[in-house]
Amino acid sequence: MSMDLYVFVDHNSPLTVLEWQQATDASHFPLRLDKNIDLKTFGGFFPVVLNNKKTGFYFENADVGELGKEIPEIQRLRSTAAYDFNFGGHFLEGASAYYLAAALVASFNGRAFDPESGKWLDSKELEKIAGELIGNHWGLRKRHQGVG
Repeated sequence: MSMDLYVFVDHNSPLTVLEWQQATDASHFPLRLDKNIDLKTFGGFFPVVLNNKKTGFYFENADVGELGKEIPEIQRLRSTAAYDFNFGGHFLEGASAYYLAAALVASFNGRAFDPESGKWLDSKELEKIAGELIGNHWGLRKRHQGVG
């Protein structure tokens, strides 16, 4: 199963991975990004380190206008960029996507949209979901190891 999370930000110039990392650090999330990625041209698997574990999610620059045709509320946002974070069933993939989305929403006057539920999410909701996904990851590991 694959899930998408759309992140919309308002910034005066295209964002860089350094700015993403600064936003993540300011939010105190345990996420390290690959500083060599050029967000303007990149698309594909976006590697991250979450709590010293290698993980990541699929990333694409999204077209605000095209998404506006599917999600009418977008037309009212002041968004200069849109990103599509896509991840599978692995809990750390989802947690890394949600933590990064929370940092971007908090730092760059952003909004996030979950097309599965049809809900808009603020940074606190995104952070809460990321924490739940990490909890699910560790709970699953304990069950597989016969602990707990």
